[in-house]
Amino acid sequence: MTQVSGSSDVPDMGRRQFMNLLTFGTITGVAAGALYPVVKYFIPPSSGGAGGGVNAKDALGNDVIASNFLAEHNVGDRVLAQGLQGDPTYLVVEGENAIADYGINAVCTHLGCVVPWKCQRKISLFVPVMVLNTMLRVKSYVVCSLSIS
Repeated sequence: MTQVSGSSDVPDMGRRQFMNLLTFGTITGVAAGALYPVVKYFIPPSSGGAGGGVNAKDALGNDVIASNFLAEHNVGDRVLAQGLQGDPTYLVVEGENAIADYGINAVCTHLGCVVPWKCQRKISLFVPVMVLNTMLRVKSYVVCSLSIS
């Protein structure tokens, strides 16, 4: 008896190996694409460059000099200045020689008006647009209450 050397219904090893590699590559690509956002989430972002920050500007656009600013304002004062994009922002005097590391955005998110800071017996913001009474908290203590009329 003679044996038939090549059967037409069984693919050769080159084709089978190619299909296995193609399947493995596709599955690996999909898995890597799905895992990339998960891995990226757990890696903290870089701290940026050594740009040194942006100079604070007063309402007229002049640079705020810390020593002059602290000499003119008392502890707890909030002074309207220009934010990063020129938006009105309150600078907060935290101590005798310290301005806060944060600014409080003075633009109302509802209509875009500037919210005036009215200091009375208790520190409060006066928002003339909305009907709402909430407390704003910064660094785990009450900064002001929102007085709405």
